[in-house]
Amino acid sequence: MRVLDEAETQELAAYLDTPAASLKGPLRVFEATCSSCGRRITFLDFVKTAVELGQHSKGGLRDVLTGKGGEWITVRGRDGGRPVSCAGCGHDVPRLQKNGSNSGYSSSSYAYA
Repeated sequence: MRVLDEAETQELAAYLDTPAASLKGPLRVFEATCSSCGRRITFLDFVKTAVELGQHSKGGLRDVLTGKGGEWITVRGRDGGRPVSCAGCGHDVPRLQKNGSNSGYSSSSYAYA
């Protein structure tokens, strides 16, 4: 997993309507690139996908990633991981990568393992 850079963290913060400094980092995500547009996958892609699919609210995810919602860990099942779509073009990112999953992401207050 790689650490998000400052621009990627700011992009996530803008989407969540919160200052970047309020996000409990370091934010980490598995290494992948969208095969359609070439965008490097970030935490934003997972957050935006979850909101658009109605699985989570933007406010709820903001609370978790700022630490206001406590600390969380989600244990991956046998389904191959979470779906994720590119935040840039909307293309679905294949679930299986070289490491067997595309669903590795974490912060200091949340982890999907």
